[in-house]
Amino acid sequence: YSTALFEGSTIERLAGHLTRLLEAIAQDPNRHLSALPILTDVEHQQLTTWNATTQPIPGTSISGQITAHATTHPDAPAITCNDQHLTYAQLDARANQLAHHLHTLGVTHETIVALHLPRSTDMVIAMLAVWRAGGAYLPLDPDHPTTRLTHQLTDSNAALLLTTTSTTEGHTGSTTPDISVVVLDDAATQAALQQQPLSPPAVDTLASQAAYLIYTSGSTGRPKSAVITHHNLTHSIDAQRRRFTLTSSDTALQLTSFTFDVAASDIFTTLTAGAHLVIADSLTRRSPAHLQHLMQRQRISFTQGTPTLLRHLDTTTLPHLRVLITGGEPCPPDLATIWADGRHLINVYGPTETTICATFTTPTTTFTTTTPPPIGAPLPNTHLHVLDPHLKPVPIGVPGELYITGAGLARGYHHRPALTAERFIADPFTPHGGRLYRTGDLARWRPDGQLDFLGRTDHQIKIRGNRIEPAEIEHTLTTHPAITTALVIEREQRLVAYLVPADHDQGIPPVSELREHLRAALPDYMIPTAFVELTAFPLTPNGKIDRTALPTPDSSRRDLTSTYQAPTTPTEELLAGIWADLLNLDHVGVTDNFFDLGGHSLLATQAITRIRGVFNAEVSLAALFDHPTVGELAAVIDTGTASEAPPPIVPVSREQKLPLSFAQQRLWFLDQLDPGSAEYVISTPIH
Repeated sequence: YSTALFEGSTIERLAGHLTRLLEAIAQDPNRHLSALPILTDVEHQQLTTWNATTQPIPGTSISGQITAHATTHPDAPAITCNDQHLTYAQLDARANQLAHHLHTLGVTHETIVALHLPRSTDMVIAMLAVWRAGGAYLPLDPDHPTTRLTHQLTDSNAALLLTTTSTTEGHTGSTTPDISVVVLDDAATQAALQQQPLSPPAVDTLASQAAYLIYTSGSTGRPKSAVITHHNLTHSIDAQRRRFTLTSSDTALQLTSFTFDVAASDIFTTLTAGAHLVIADSLTRRSPAHLQHLMQRQRISFTQGTPTLLRHLDTTTLPHLRVLITGGEPCPPDLATIWADGRHLINVYGPTETTICATFTTPTTTFTTTTPPPIGAPLPNTHLHVLDPHLKPVPIGVPGELYITGAGLARGYHHRPALTAERFIADPFTPHGGRLYRTGDLARWRPDGQLDFLGRTDHQIKIRGNRIEPAEIEHTLTTHPAITTALVIEREQRLVAYLVPADHDQGIPPVSELREHLRAALPDYMIPTAFVELTAFPLTPNGKIDRTALPTPDSSRRDLTSTYQAPTTPTEELLAGIWADLLNLDHVGVTDNFFDLGGHSLLATQAITRIRGVFNAEVSLAALFDHPTVGELAAVIDTGTASEAPPPIVPVSREQKLPLSFAQQRLWFLDQLDPGSAEYVISTPIH
């Protein structure tokens, strides 16, 4: 064998497979080829050992664990979001008051309560309150279109909607006649809450009850929701907290949208550890510069982030960050080695249907610049199977489809029994019966017992951590009367839509019209960057769509934009050049929208940095969102609305007297009142 291509251990395994196959043929020559075994007894034992993950699951619920911290450390900081601060005692008391109020409104066992709330402490209070009243929460994203939110409320049969005055603005078109609405910041609601007891209501919550519903993109053209039980979540949170080594001295940052299950991981691994949770507001989440500053100011020691986000952060300015979790999309090798330097990097993997994550890299994992990091080994009480099309285990190193079972396996899809039966199949490896979740992901076992992620068996897409089913976008496109058929694929982390018009003489509608049509039903991350018109889809010899023959969008053909209008001023010309470079386009016009061209919040931050360098002007991220075209933003710069960029920060000379800091002034003042006093005490985490 070629020693440049194979290791000796690999060849030994292959020889064992051949021997096992020949023995099986000799024993029963009439068996179908697909039924013949090739795994050796040693490999069977190895796979069994890697899946020997049984561990005790905590008997105390997540809510109960948080109450315990509130009892033992009532004044410890629990949650911070901007100027909102809650201790564990305050969090526990406010959750109990809201739980009593929900109970009086009819919330009981498995009542679904929708949470349409901003990024604030109210969201965590509401999650706990729903559980303590016996219900299950459904997180809604205020940034999603009204049509999508209405579908989720109707499809879930939510009985109650918790919201605020700010989040209801812009969603007046929602039609939910059978749902009660509670506006948390309403004066009447606040008064009612103040009258409620500070102790929890007498409601027993079973481990088998639903804890939350999470909607994901649907392959049938409409979103679907997975139902996660308290048993699922308690197991997952306990396993993650132990693996992430979270303690009460940590300060964790919550970044992801509350509609992603990773948010539950951020929140409850932190709070069950008695640690301090810092919630990044919407603006900070979209700006790596603001995010970096927040992490420095709050001395963040733990956070989770996608590889796309990590590309835009500076590792050298985060000395307090000791544990970093990455997932949601493949992590490039060079990025893994950079972030693993000097801190504990953990790569995780797991569909929503398996409760947040099903695998994480081991403490002994070595990250290299030459190979992508593995997605890890199974969580406690989790079994992984890499199977062939006949549901037979494949050998180590051989690709197969990944199936997952164990304590994290969701109940199924809410009100979708056929889809549940399709994705949650009978477990052939469990004598007493059980279920396997079919992930649709390709993987292979490594010799060290960890998995490599190899891609998808279908057309599902992951972009910046968002799980996207192209069929949902295609279905929405074909509801436009001018579109007959649609196909959506991913090219270089961008969505491209290929369209066949209903009338070839008329062609497809203007790009702006198509985007507005999609925005009425889909979140922004599901809006294609490019729209390409075809007379027909290319086909393979057997009549299937030939995806490899689809034309690459050509920026010079303006597939990516509306009608081109050339810049007319020096500012417009320079700004268009910045956008063209960032978005990899030949040219950008005055009326082109940064986000319609494929820009997103992380690229927007780079645009702000470029503008600062070229124009010496400080344009806020909010200004770019409010004025997203070249012409509009150029006007902001030209009219002086943008402020002058701040001077660079330089060290102060130590050769002269330095002014007292604010803290030093306070110390001096206290000493004047009471010399030698020890009243001024700053509480800081001890590491």
